[in-house]
Amino acid sequence: MTRLAVALAASVTLAALAGCETTQQQSAQIAKRLGHQSAVAVTTHIGAANPYVKIDRLALVHSKAGTAAAVELTNTSPAAQAVIPIVITVDDAAGRVVYTNDTVGTSSPSGELSLLRSHATAWWVDGNVLASGGTPVIVSAKIGAPQAAAPAQPAELTASGLASGSNFVGPVISGTLVNGSQTPESAVTLYAVALVGTRVVAAGQSLVPQIGAHAKTPFQVTLIGSAKGAVPAVTVAPARPD
Repeated sequence: MTRLAVALAASVTLAALAGCETTQQQSAQIAKRLGHQSAVAVTTHIGAANPYVKIDRLALVHSKAGTAAAVELTNTSPAAQAVIPIVITVDDAAGRVVYTNDTVGTSSPSGELSLLRSHATAWWVDGNVLASGGTPVIVSAKIGAPQAAAPAQPAELTASGLASGSNFVGPVISGTLVNGSQTPESAVTLYAVALVGTRVVAAGQSLVPQIGAHAKTPFQVTLIGSAKGAVPAVTVAPARPD
């Protein structure tokens, strides 16, 4: 199944194959993966379409732990954008919707990217794709217009020393979060993908609750999929601007 892009929304589709787990099993895995995070009820609305942010890649990845969706975005605008809504829809092989984040549901972080700098490319991941009534095989995405003004001086947050590996929970991407800003930063989201060539083979997201000014802290993002032999990539997203 292929979805056609329409003039009022950026839309891409990708097919993938997966096994199916119950919602209860997936919820248990999510609780284990989230750590400091909490799964919260949220609603994502697109509103006006975003003509400046294009979708480069879309992927669904699966493991016994569940299903994750990864979206690669590029800001073609000369200006940074903040609080970009992202709505994904996941269908089964028959075209029936089995998951979407545009209605109240379980998602953490919520369906938005807090910051996308000018002419920058970033990953966004929904690691909590809870399919209902079918096996997820197709994902599509729509990108909304920014919902807030980008800060004049965004936090200087980077991820360094990236490596793919595993721990007792499963595959992970590890590294060091670096805060180059003069102020502490809180609620920093890490979106991580593992790549074999251009193919996304694993994805996940995590939250760093706090990092001090000019500080460094190690991190691990637990992934859905298989990261063995893959190249890690991480997008660091600051807290949502006030």
